Amino acid sequence: MRGFLLVGVGFVACSGDGGADTGAPVCVNELKESLPADGLTGVYYRASIRMTLDKEDTSATISLADDQGDEVAGASRVEGELVVFAPASPLDREATYTATLTYECGAEAVTFTTSTTGDPLDVDPTGRVYDLDLTQGVWAEPQGVGEVLNTVITGDISLHFMPSAIDTDGGTIDFIGAAPDPTNPNAQDPKATPLLACDATWTEPHFEASADSLPIAVAGFDVGISNLEVKGDFSVDGSRIEIEAVGGEIDTRELPTTFGDLCTLAQGYGVSCSVCRADPTSTTCLVVRVEHLVLPHLASVEPLTSGEECPQ
Repeated sequence: MRGFLLVGVGFVACSGDGGADTGAPVCVNELKESLPADGLTGVYYRASIRMTLDKEDTSATISLADDQGDEVAGASRVEGELVVFAPASPLDREATYTATLTYECGAEAVTFTTSTTGDPLDVDPTGRVYDLDLTQGVWAEPQGVGEVLNTVITGDISLHFMPSAIDTDGGTIDFIGAAPDPTNPNAQDPKATPLLACDATWTEPHFEASADSLPIAVAGFDVGISNLEVKGDFSVDGSRIEIEAVGGEIDTRELPTTFGDLCTLAQGYGVSCSVCRADPTSTTCLVVRVEHLVLPHLASVEPLTSGEECPQ
């Protein structure tokens, strides 16, 4: 599902008569990457459009149009070299769109087509186990630090993630999350405490779940993403979950001093740690958010158990 566009626009004249040598300033910025990529199909209908420039252009914007040329409502923002467009509402399924980046060197356009995800399911997803691995997504927050986090997140951080019950009338879905057994990847780790997310909102096939903490390993040390929130949709055939966002916060105090100060590292990227929700007296928490993440169905993995059940 992920795709990147590498575009070399070269040296484009910002002013002058068709590129003639008039002594006018030469524009040296360029579009480096686009997500979705040009021509990509099967794009998640709730995904944002992300384009990365070679250098920051605060005037850059992204607009989106459907296949009839009608503008799609949404908000464009600049985060350093990154330009992001967030649609105001989910896109249509199996529809073609064109995203146009307008910046100091001109305009670049990419066209993509959404998938069927968002339509009702053909299968019951309960009891199906999926693989949640944050390193396979795009770190939307903290912008710029995400790739650094990917390098320091160590070990197998995959989490088995399974819907355990759906209440169609009540509009809720329950989830169990469990670390895989180090000796048997098709089973859950009997020594690890499972994650339990009860009464997540459910509007088939979309869900929005929350849990206290998601355990991960950073630089070889166990930490957790607390106040976890997961939003996504099951594909029509149940073969995957497409994620709108996985978010929460990392309390950097959980990292040993030998690792260094993650907040200081983040400051080098223009990102500040914030007040911890669990401890308002501390400003040591780093807000994280991962997008463009796909959780594949693990057909061979045994159904998960939590040791306790969500209240009915």
